[in-house]
Amino acid sequence: MTCPLFVDYTRECIEKFKDLIQIESFSICESDEGYKDCIFYIAIKNPEKNCQYSEQCIQVYFMYLDGQESFGEKWFSDVGKIFCLDPKNRINCARFKEYEAGKKPSPHLLPDGTIVVTSK
Repeated sequence: MTCPLFVDYTRECIEKFKDLIQIESFSICESDEGYKDCIFYIAIKNPEKNCQYSEQCIQVYFMYLDGQESFGEKWFSDVGKIFCLDPKNRINCARFKEYEAGKKPSPHLLPDGTIVVTSK
């Protein structure tokens, strides 16, 4: 079975996370069980667990980190599960702390506090 949000190459995920359209492969959407681990599927399925700033952070990911070897889809998914979808751990996210302090986080600030310099 494919992801229930995947219908004729248009999905609720793309409506909610517009920058997803930049992903070259939607193979996880078409996999039998893989979609259950997809961060976007989880976020839509359980909206109460989402960080209120996750959409801004996702946009930053696509703008600055996409295409960097060390920041693939798996990295993004793992980081999202650790910080964006875990209400207890969210307070440890460097980006969350900046937003909560009324600041706009640097696009180069990662959730773990690392500053990354990109070639873009």
